[in-house]
Amino acid sequence: MKRVFSSLAGRDWPVVIAGVSVIIGIQMATFSLDHLAASDSLAQPLQKADRDRRPSPEEPLVTAPQPAPPPVFDRPTLFSAAAELRYWRDPAFPHHPRVPPMGDEARRVLTSKFGKQSYFGAFALSSNAAGYGWSEGRSTLAAAEAAALAHCHQHGPTCRVIAHMLPADLDGDAPANSLNYAQAKGFLKLEARRGPRAFARSLNGAWASATARTAEEAVEAAFQSCSKEMTNQPDFLPEMPCEVIAFWPE
Repeated sequence: MKRVFSSLAGRDWPVVIAGVSVIIGIQMATFSLDHLAASDSLAQPLQKADRDRRPSPEEPLVTAPQPAPPPVFDRPTLFSAAAELRYWRDPAFPHHPRVPPMGDEARRVLTSKFGKQSYFGAFALSSNAAGYGWSEGRSTLAAAEAAALAHCHQHGPTCRVIAHMLPADLDGDAPANSLNYAQAKGFLKLEARRGPRAFARSLNGAWASATARTAEEAVEAAFQSCSKEMTNQPDFLPEMPCEVIAFWPE
């Protein structure tokens, strides 16, 4: 210690103290920079990990299970199995009908045969009261009337519909988008299944359903199967091609 003080003897003390202060300041600044660099190198991986954990603005915070896509169609109106004969003069009270004059054969067919058919059906009578035509099992009332009138016109130039076979639970006007009983059963059975599937029907009563690997394949298969049921149709009947009215993507 004496040696240190002796070496400093005769020196300018303010200058010595200032030099020591500069040296200490430089060392402290160097330490601070090194500490800051080390802290920054540790913070970078943590910040990156935090960015990786945070979802992007386009992503939901929680990925909820996605429901199956809905079926693609306007669901047709379905009715019960029971059919009911209703006459055009008194559609709300069919038990005591008032039927216009007609030939014996037309009356027999109307009461004993047509009256036991399924909906949708129509019975048309020609103006000479001898010719008639009828239809049953059509998808809609309009299709049933068109077919009955086409049959009736084979026997007379002027015909009119005098009776209908309708669903017993039909209240009001018949819907434009409906199915007959057999079609409705097939539709409900297919609707309860899973996987890509499709349903096709013709207004004349033909129908088919199909399942496949994709909705496109199911649609094509249903259409082709339904079209095969359209053979041997009389030429005078209105054209009623098959159409796919419903398909489920999965």
